[in-house]
Amino acid sequence: MMRFSLFKDVWKTVGLPARRFSARQIEEIDHMTLSDVCKIALRLMLKCSSLEKYAWALGTTPITEKILRWRLHPTPSNRAAIPEPFHPTPLQHLVQNRPASIDFIHWRELRDQLILYKGNYDMRTLLKDSLDALVREVPPLAIALPVMEYYTKLAELGGDVDDPDTVDSDDPDDHPAGPEYDPNKPYQPCTDTTVSGARKFGLHRLHERKLSEKFSKKYPFLDVTTITTKYPVISWKDISQYEHLLFRDPSINA
Repeated sequence: MMRFSLFKDVWKTVGLPARRFSARQIEEIDHMTLSDVCKIALRLMLKCSSLEKYAWALGTTPITEKILRWRLHPTPSNRAAIPEPFHPTPLQHLVQNRPASIDFIHWRELRDQLILYKGNYDMRTLLKDSLDALVREVPPLAIALPVMEYYTKLAELGGDVDDPDTVDSDDPDDHPAGPEYDPNKPYQPCTDTTVSGARKFGLHRLHERKLSEKFSKKYPFLDVTTITTKYPVISWKDISQYEHLLFRDPSINA
């Protein structure tokens, strides 16, 4: 089992004795270091994937950080800290050379299949397709809401959409530097309006997430029968006819 022992390793590298510190002190320092590394890695990963605001608005940032912690320091306690539906399967734990992105897939049955079918798909494309096909089921109304479409519309209303003229620009003046990053400061990359909008439509309800049929049609070699919605997918422009029912019962979106 790999252990995260950065402090001891660094001191050994520079030729300084770590024995002046007790084992407990070293463990505490490593724990704090691991926490900071995870927070910074989380920010970098989400920024590079352009999903920083999305993950925050839908409430998955804390879970993503737990997964990162487990990957960096795969102890039983770190594994146990990852809640369902992201809790690692025995196969994930066994296959160490799996693509890292698999651990962030929502459904355990899909994660295992992706490990077994490694090499039969492009991971980056599949991740994008899974996000595009992600829906939130609303069983009381027998409908499904396309999560990315609704998030995008809510982000527009909340002022959280990046300027398309600067996203791909190489001009540093188009990307003004923000305040110096401090992992201990409160972190909120999107507005409260977007967050409350996402919760209003229940986009944060992890246990109600499924895939639309377009994913299974593109990846017929994957068995996603149990995680494919049977409900009609209602687009943003058609939701008005359901809104009075969707918001009438607070428990539907809580």
